[in-house]
Amino acid sequence: MQEQQQHIKNVFCMEGGQGESSYINNSQSQSRNLKMMLYALEETLDKVQLPRHRPGNKPLLTAADLGCSCGHNTLLIADVIVDHMTKLCGTSLGIGSKDDDGMEFCFYFCDLPSNDFNTLFHLLPQQAAAAGSDGRQSRRYFAAAVPGSFHDRLFPERSINVFTSTFSLHWLSQVPEGVADKRSPAYNKGKVFVHGASEETGKAYRRQFRSDMVSFLHCRAAELNPGGAIFIVSLGRRSSAHDPTEQGYIYEVYGGMFEESWRDLIEEGMVDDEKMDSFNVPLYAATVEEFKEAVEADGSFKINQLELVMGSPPVVDDPADRSVIGRMVANYVRALLGPLIDTHIGGAMADELFIRMQHRAEIRAEELVDEMTPSAWRVDRGSRVTSRTAKFSLETCKMMLPTLKEILDKVQLPRRPGKHLLTAADLGCSCGHNTLIVADAIVEHMTSKLRSSSFEDQDDGDAADPEFCFYFCDLPSNDFNTFFHLLPQHATAAAGNGSGRRYFAAAVPGSSFHNRLFPRQSIDVFTSTFSLHWLSQVPEGVADNRSAAYNKDKVFVHGASQATGAAYRRQFQSDMARFLRCRAMELKPEGVMFLVCLGRPSQAGPTNQGRVQLLCGAMFEESRGDLVEEGTIGREMMDSFNVPVYDPTLEELREAVDVDGSFQINRLELVITSSLAVDDPKDRRAVGRTVANYVRSLLGPLVDAHVGRAVADEIFVRMRRRAEALAEELVDEMRFPHIDMKNVFCMKGGHGESSYLKNSKAQFRNLQMMLHALEDTLDKIALPPRGPGKLLLTAADLGCSCGRNSLVVADAIVQHMTKLCRGKHGDDAAADPEFCFYFSDLPSNDFNTLFSLLPQHAASSSDGGGRRYFAAAVPGSFHDRLFPERSIDVFTSTFCLHWLSQVPKEVADKWSPAYNKGKVFVHGSSEETGAAYQRQFQSDMARFLRCRAAELKPGGAMFLVFLGRPSSAGPTDQGRSLSLFGAMLEESWRDLVDEGLIDSERMDSFNVPSYAATLEEFREAVDADGSFAVNRLELVMGSRPAVDDDDSHDRCAVGHRVANSQRSIFGPLVEAHIGTAMADELFARVQSRAKALDEELVDEIRVHIHIVCSLSLV
Repeated sequence: MQEQQQHIKNVFCMEGGQGESSYINNSQSQSRNLKMMLYALEETLDKVQLPRHRPGNKPLLTAADLGCSCGHNTLLIADVIVDHMTKLCGTSLGIGSKDDDGMEFCFYFCDLPSNDFNTLFHLLPQQAAAAGSDGRQSRRYFAAAVPGSFHDRLFPERSINVFTSTFSLHWLSQVPEGVADKRSPAYNKGKVFVHGASEETGKAYRRQFRSDMVSFLHCRAAELNPGGAIFIVSLGRRSSAHDPTEQGYIYEVYGGMFEESWRDLIEEGMVDDEKMDSFNVPLYAATVEEFKEAVEADGSFKINQLELVMGSPPVVDDPADRSVIGRMVANYVRALLGPLIDTHIGGAMADELFIRMQHRAEIRAEELVDEMTPSAWRVDRGSRVTSRTAKFSLETCKMMLPTLKEILDKVQLPRRPGKHLLTAADLGCSCGHNTLIVADAIVEHMTSKLRSSSFEDQDDGDAADPEFCFYFCDLPSNDFNTFFHLLPQHATAAAGNGSGRRYFAAAVPGSSFHNRLFPRQSIDVFTSTFSLHWLSQVPEGVADNRSAAYNKDKVFVHGASQATGAAYRRQFQSDMARFLRCRAMELKPEGVMFLVCLGRPSQAGPTNQGRVQLLCGAMFEESRGDLVEEGTIGREMMDSFNVPVYDPTLEELREAVDVDGSFQINRLELVITSSLAVDDPKDRRAVGRTVANYVRSLLGPLVDAHVGRAVADEIFVRMRRRAEALAEELVDEMRFPHIDMKNVFCMKGGHGESSYLKNSKAQFRNLQMMLHALEDTLDKIALPPRGPGKLLLTAADLGCSCGRNSLVVADAIVQHMTKLCRGKHGDDAAADPEFCFYFSDLPSNDFNTLFSLLPQHAASSSDGGGRRYFAAAVPGSFHDRLFPERSIDVFTSTFCLHWLSQVPKEVADKWSPAYNKGKVFVHGSSEETGAAYQRQFQSDMARFLRCRAAELKPGGAMFLVFLGRPSSAGPTDQGRSLSLFGAMLEESWRDLVDEGLIDSERMDSFNVPSYAATLEEFREAVDADGSFAVNRLELVMGSRPAVDDDDSHDRCAVGHRVANSQRSIFGPLVEAHIGTAMADELFARVQSRAKALDEELVDEIRVHIHIVCSLSLV
């Protein structure tokens, strides 16, 4: 059950797409019911309090449908709200539907990230019109999708005027606790629904419903505007059915057929009975009394209307045909439960299940037609019990929509007090990670800026933090589903605990960013990166064989005729004018835009689009030409295809901005960026595959739509071959990619002989020598005065890895701080604090191994047994922010800060004087290479200190231990230890090159991002930051790094330990670069060299030099 609950938000949704069993083709009964209930929605809307109308300012009304799914019904809700509220505005505010000052609408479609938003977006009318515009065919509201659970917060405080939820709230947030636990009295053995289950199972479902409903109401109360309203429709049951396990006839019939079909699979040996027993449907139809009890328990709403409505039969369109009845019943149930079942038993087995259900429905066709009564739906409305007059409605179908309108009539739109809300939108977001980077950058920078500007007025900087809404905008055909799965799972307010996504997210599918997408003056910041070179259409005349601009035998503007170039330029000017005009209307006063698009030098004409389009465009055009010559496609089909991309000059862009006249240019420049990266430039096939995949990722949908998928496959196969033939020329335009440190860099995990766990004894011995310095650091922490309750102390170990040393640090902190607290408060055990300890490292760290080392049970400090701290893991780089501001009392980092955030960029660049050819360490390299490493260390340390200064509480402290070097040694003299150990690793690399196992470029592109600093270099970084006072700063000689005394006379043992020690540290980086098999060869050669050097290793390698530092926050 735990696994099912864990994944329910990832897999639970209605069946997507437009297939036979899709929700869109099996929601007719919901549609009929909804139309019956429109009166209730309208009555709800009538309760909404309208804002005062100020001439020149359009009132904006925001609405959200929670659990929208992917069918037409949610669009019906949106249209009813717009129609009714527009009419109310005309009556109450004296503005008509054609008035320029008419109301504008924003409508949010909300469901779990697994919902098929793409199908929903395709149902939206193509063009959005401002509220009050002519034309019933156009969409008269701005639309956005919000992925998330309606049991959680989804929107900023006081941001929504009207909530609706139809046919959704009977779905619980999880399977109730105990229902899938065979040791629980609520265990629902042999069943998948609550209907007909045991009394204990029914009680568990009822408790879960109450808990979920209170959570739902609590979230909506925070998000509703004063005077806002809610309209809800959900499945219900009669009050006479006191037993929660009596869910109604539809469950008896449909649920019974479904469960019997599942038992068929068990009896036929296709699934085991445990598979059925572990599956339960999280659905509960409540009574009016149960719903009312939840509302009263929340206390935020007053119920104005609460009723049970009988809906229409859900399935049967052709009662005379048994096969039609069977198919409709099976498709209907699969539309609702399909994704859950597919995830549990697989698509193939789910097919078998629904085939059997279809057969059962055919047998019971007459009963289904003659005896099935309409479903019971609950309709409720209510208002907030505060100074606000918010309405709450619970209704099912269109017959309840008038109630929603009644509530909407009461919506007020006052100025929003409290937190400042900043809105940003990325135009042309696509479906990758880049737009998330933009969002995070905006949130981080604007939070910092607002804190700075509010510092004098705010005692608490957190109170000044704004809330953020970020809109991700692209065409409806964009793969928003993939994008939503990239979003962090949980949204928190900017001043919250700092974890997860710090903005409310919504997707906005629009006909184009060349058209209006948002209400007037609603956005603070627009961004658009790598999108504006895409035109709204192929320029006029370019595909017309009668036109002078006809682009015969070509698909790009590059290399085309002068007339074609002029047509592309005109199209760009027209598009840019529309883009700027729309954004000028949507931006708030003082709003800004940040735009990045492809460009070309000023001296280049419109048909000279640059080297990349020359190479890639030519290969693509020639590959299409191959198919024409082979007769696979006709010449007319080729000539009718053109790519609507145009790279403007700075002058062309400036001209468009000047003509519009709405914007002032703060910065306008041409930047040369890095080109496409190839992982293995010596491998022609890798080059060809990379180039072909890159071009297909950009042009694939256009090409597929024009020539079909199969022909498109042939085009890109030929393009790949051409790229293979031009590999050397293409590689000259490319660079090796830097290894993604956060994904591959970590100590060697697991429990194997080369794991860090088995090869960190030297670090353990060094740590034991330095614990006194840790205790001195802890003595510097300013403890708060004793107050009521237990004091909570928080500590974090940065770069914890997966061995025991981090646990030693945790235990030392708990023991010493407990002693300090007792000494301060008279040796009273009641004064012992509670501890939270965060183990932090990169996401690639083996946290599982670390967790297995933790004592199993946490005990309070007074108990004395087990682990005396609450433990948590925090994945992330210590060069970035990891914790909320002022949340940590003490930071530790042992044997980590010599690791840089990345290899200095110029070190792996063969055109740079810092290129580290033939080496993998900075030790023994050139002066330029040493300077590059030194700069990277200074940059990283500045970031590290800046982040920790923000996260430490006042009076907090840090204890740091990392590799260092004497002041007399330059950056390329990293010490005797690295001289020996580094030389063995580098010479072993050269063995592989000499033996032809790898090429020299493979070695030259690999560098270890480690730098041992001097005391002066570290102090310089601390002084430059200015946030810390240095309590202790010294060089300490550590113990021998690799060889135990017991093994010092055994050559094989020495070689074995040295190779394992090196692999435990460098192994993941090496394996990511050359693969595990080749890494085995490398470390086998390291072992052989260590055997030959065993006496030197034992006699001369005695110590590493470490910097030991204690810092206090100033």
